[in-house]
Amino acid sequence: FPGEVIGVLTAEVNVRYVWDVVQEIRVGESGYAYVVSRTGMLVAHPDLHLVLQRKDLSELPQVAALRDPGAGAGGPGVYENLSGRRVLVSHVQIPGVDWTVMVERPLTEAYEPVRTSLTRTGGILLIVCIMTVGAAVLLGRRVVRPIEMLRSGAARLEAGNLEARLDLKTGDEFEELAEDFNRMSARLQDSHATLERKVEERT
Repeated sequence: FPGEVIGVLTAEVNVRYVWDVVQEIRVGESGYAYVVSRTGMLVAHPDLHLVLQRKDLSELPQVAALRDPGAGAGGPGVYENLSGRRVLVSHVQIPGVDWTVMVERPLTEAYEPVRTSLTRTGGILLIVCIMTVGAAVLLGRRVVRPIEMLRSGAARLEAGNLEARLDLKTGDEFEELAEDFNRMSARLQDSHATLERKVEERT
């Protein structure tokens, strides 16, 4: 009755059932979950040996942040676990018992999809670069080389070499241009020969 103390009620909680649930939780390949009390005492963990030792995890930053309302411990964060490995930690509180379920996943495993995506993107970029270099080489063979041959032939013709001919077999407009160049050179050579013959006759 209110105001009258009749007795004290005590209860004993067997955390074995909690441990059975916790050890079945798997996050990724090597991630796991454990339960801590409000004071940071380990309640359940996949490693039962740590629970039997009544391990105090209050010194871990991820557990200590739960007791600091101003730490902004509402979302996941990167911390170090008991083994010193960097892990991605998230948690959820169990109302009524002041317990918190912590979930840890190794950082390398958590970021594996990102690394896989970056590797895939890097591979695609490498293939694109190789294709670009190949296109540049092909462009050099199909365009730059014929233009260089035409320029060289024009330079020889300008120097007075009327026997300059271009041997260009590309099967495109460059080959037609080379044929026009050869016909022009042949006509110039014929005109020059005719002119020399007329000069000799006149002389």
